[in-house]
Amino acid sequence: VQALLPFFFMGVICNGLAGAIQYSLSDDIAIEGLLPFTINAGLFANENHFAALLFVSIPFVVYYGLFQGHLL
Repeated sequence: VQALLPFFFMGVICNGLAGAIQYSLSDDIAIEGLLPFTINAGLFANENHFAALLFVSIPFVVYYGLFQGHLL
């Protein structure tokens, strides 16, 4: 599990950056044509999936920061 955490964090960071750029561009946050579905939040079609990814990552960040000695 410890070896997979950096890859998971990179995915969270990429989705967070995509979501931040997407939300900062305009009020209409849908991106069409890039993927087979309409992107509404981050790289997800549904805003709930983006929020779930962010909230699921919190315990992993706490574990990585406290127990692995990598304070963020």
